[in-house]
Order: sequence, then structure tokens, then C-alpha cells
Amino acid sequence: MSRKHKQTFRGALVALLILLLLAGARWLFLHTIYEPPVEAPVARVAAPAPAPAAPPAPVVHEAIVESVSGRVERNLPDGWTNVSVGDHLRSDDSLRTSRGAKTALRIGDNSRLTITEGSQLTIRELTEQVHRFKVRGNVFVDFTPDGQRVLRIENDDNGTVAEAREARFSVLSTGTSLAIATESGSVDLKSKDQIIHVESGEEAFARAGEAPRPSAPIPTEVLLKVANAAAAGASFCADVEGSAPAGSEVLVDGQPVELDDQGRFSLRVPRSAGKRVVQVETRDASGRSKTSEVPCVPDPARIKDLAIRWKRSRSP
Repeated sequence: MSRKHKQTFRGALVALLILLLLAGARWLFLHTIYEPPVEAPVARVAAPAPAPAAPPAPVVHEAIVESVSGRVERNLPDGWTNVSVGDHLRSDDSLRTSRGAKTALRIGDNSRLTITEGSQLTIRELTEQVHRFKVRGNVFVDFTPDGQRVLRIENDDNGTVAEAREARFSVLSTGTSLAIATESGSVDLKSKDQIIHVESGEEAFARAGEAPRPSAPIPTEVLLKVANAAAAGASFCADVEGSAPAGSEVLVDGQPVELDDQGRFSLRVPRSAGKRVVQVETRDASGRSKTSEVPCVPDPARIKDLAIRWKRSRSP
């Protein structure tokens, strides 16, 4: 090997050794002395919490007017106004019907109430648990199963209640009594902490403040007995006396008359110009009615001409 080649080889060898030394020193530094800088954690912006879901809107239960015949009115803040088909009624709304009128309400998909003439119905509560009404007069009810919901009909504020979960029945409320007649299903009549079950084809009633009377079969006809007990020549038109099934409604010339425990009633009717008869009408728990007329007694005899004739006696 020439001198020149030896020098080149030595230079390369030295360079290689230097590289090895540098590499070893770097390895030693990285693994024993050098501490890499700790990277600051990247701040993360928390995603905003989702807004709480809005509570479901409460279900508003309503009664919808399906039909109107005659004069039917509803209460509003400024007084009573006529009802129209399609009107929506809620709690505390009332309906009333005049003579010869009626209206039908739909509640939900399958339940209906028909308010007959001369009656008033107030909605007290419409919820998932109960449909509650106050009635004066006559109402037909067709109530189909709807979960655990109960239908209640109340007689004004005297504590008598008719309650059903599935039934077709009629209610007659006079203010002093509540009578029901069941067409199908079963209805509970409650009063004074006592309950009777009124099955299909039966009727029952309870007077205010008294326990319900036992149920009985619905009569085949409307019963009404009436007579004029006034003597001829009386100064009044008639002493109307009569009887009807207990729990019935009786009207004398359109005015309600209270019945006793046996269904008896009496009323003195005064005379008026042109009056010849007294009209007596009854309505039973099934909503059937019957009318009778009681003639007034004849007017008392009047002395139209009074003459005094003197007879001269003969002298003796």
C-alpha cells in the first residue's frame, strides 16, 4: 500500500471513530441526562351540556258538542250564550237546555252524554283518572272503558254519586234525590257511605242525606196518578194531589214539586184569568215522561140579582 493510500485509510478510520463517539455520546445524553420538556396539556373546551328536554305538554281533556236541538246555552264570564256544534268545553263549564231542547257531548273517542230538556250539566273534572259532572235534570250516559278512568255523576252538593267504568245508563237529579236506570253494564250508587250495585235492567235512587234504596226492575211504563181534591166552589183552581215512583221528577204547570218518601205530592194551584186546567208532568229515571191534565173546579156561584119582595099582610 502506498503512503498516500495509507493516509486516506487512516483519515477515514478516524472519521468513523469520531462518528461512533458522537453517536455514543448522544445516546448516553438522551438516556441518562436529557429530560424532554413536558408538554402543557391542551385545554379542551367542554361541549355545552344539552338543554333539558321540555316537559311534555299536559293533555287537555275536553268535551265537544256534537249536536244541538232547540235552545241550549253555555256559561261564559259575561253570562249565558247559545251553544254551537263543535264548541269545546272544559272543567267548570256548564250547559243548560230549555223545554223541548237537548244536546249531545262527546268525550274522548267513544263516550257520550246527552242532556235532555230542562236540564243543566256542569263539568267539574276531566282528567286521566276521572270524568266528573254535576247534574240537575236528566242525562243519558254511554261510557266505554278507557283505561282506569271512572265516570262520576253528582247530585248538586248533597254527596250522592253515581259511578261507572263501563255502562249505558240514565240519571235523573231533582236536587233532593238522584235516580239511575241502567240499560247495560253496572253502575254504583253511593250515598251516606253506603253503595248499591245497579245492574242492567234495574233502577235505584237515593234521597239527599239518606242511604240508597234497594234496586228494582225498571217499570214497563211511566206511572202517574193525579186528582183534584178541591171541593166545588173553591176560590182556587185546584188542590192537585198525586203520586209517582219515588225518585221521579214532577212538574205542576212547569214548576217542580217535591215528592215524599212514598212518591206522593200535593200542591194548591190558584186561579188565573182564562185558566181551565192544571198540567202535571212526571219524568222517571229512564228519562220517560207522562203528562196529565187536572180540570179546575167550577167558579163559585155568584149572585147576579137580588130582589126583595114584601108581602102585605091582611088586617084582621
